[in-house]
Amino acid sequence: EYYLDHIIMSNMSRGDVLLENKFSFNQKLQIVEAFNIVSKAGIDSVKKLNSIRNNCAHNLDFKVTEAEVDQIGRSNGKKYLDIKSKYYKSVKELLHWTLVLPVAALAVHTEQK
Repeated sequence: EYYLDHIIMSNMSRGDVLLENKFSFNQKLQIVEAFNIVSKAGIDSVKKLNSIRNNCAHNLDFKVTEAEVDQIGRSNGKKYLDIKSKYYKSVKELLHWTLVLPVAALAVHTEQK
């Protein structure tokens, strides 16, 4: 969410007005998507990540599966396949390395301004 806030603040002269309204994570993601500066793959990864995060938050027994990690990584094509072939020793390790993709997609836009 930090990265979404930063992107909004960096790309709108009065982004603070939006952030004062306590938008949800999903609403902030839609705003960032509308800026069209984060790749579609990055946005899709973050959307899937948020969906899985919600499942974890509402079900304490929720276990992340390989299929869910695939949902986060799939939109990144070859980048994800490379991660999966290199780091898939366990779902936990695959998730760890896959999370680099959505975080990097957002983080790169916090360094530009």
